[in-house]
Amino acid sequence: MKAIHIKLWRDLTRLRAQVATIALVVAIGVAGFVGMFSVHESLKGSRDAFYRDNRLAEVFASVKRAPVHLRERLAALPGVAEVKLDVVFDAQVDLPGVGVFAIGFEAAPRAPAGASASAFSMLAA
Repeated sequence: MKAIHIKLWRDLTRLRAQVATIALVVAIGVAGFVGMFSVHESLKGSRDAFYRDNRLAEVFASVKRAPVHLRERLAALPGVAEVKLDVVFDAQVDLPGVGVFAIGFEAAPRAPAGASASAFSMLAA
């Protein structure tokens, strides 16, 4: 054995508590990283399954005015499963017995020809 190796072993045995502590801190750091990485992957999988099972969109877009004929062009984009053209707006709702106005989020789906324009549903109040 070379003298440097003998010195290394002598220093390591003399500082064994510090070496063990450093090794323990590194091991805890690696374990924390692996744990956080697996939790992140699990959460991403759960989110994707929830979106898929409940048919939630991954992208929402709002526009002030959009021509209806763009529906076909949007539906033709790769990865687009469904395009919904709905009229969505906020409105003040006067509730009896309540002193202040509530803000309601209302959505009126595109009605087929001949349907009443006032047919909308209250989603949340």
